[in-house]
Amino acid sequence: MNAAVIQSTTNSLTVATIVMAVMVLLSLAAMVVMYRHFHKISLQQDATINRLRSDLNAMCSGSVGVGNRVDKLEKKAKLLSRRQYLYEVRQMQDKNYERAKNMINRGEAVEKVIKECKITRTEAELILLANRMNRVA
Repeated sequence: MNAAVIQSTTNSLTVATIVMAVMVLLSLAAMVVMYRHFHKISLQQDATINRLRSDLNAMCSGSVGVGNRVDKLEKKAKLLSRRQYLYEVRQMQDKNYERAKNMINRGEAVEKVIKECKITRTEAELILLANRMNRVA
């Protein structure tokens, strides 16, 4: 009976060892499959990251170009705004000078012309002098 028990125990240990070996092999196979799967995912993620990095670099380069264009347009807009302002000031001055000339032609006092037309005394006297020279000529 001892031999039968030993034989049965040996057979059980052999079966258990074989089962354990199969389980280890299955675990290794599962680990290899999982490694390959995760490696494939890792490669896809690397490719996606590289593509996104490339797209981001392209967008940054494009934004620099757009920034330069915007800067140029802002400078042009400022220049146009300044020109418009100077034009309007000149138009206003021309109207003031024309009004001053008409007032002096009517014989208005220089003080009144200076006050109403918002010109300097020198400008008013210059208009008066030009008016006298036109009358003489």
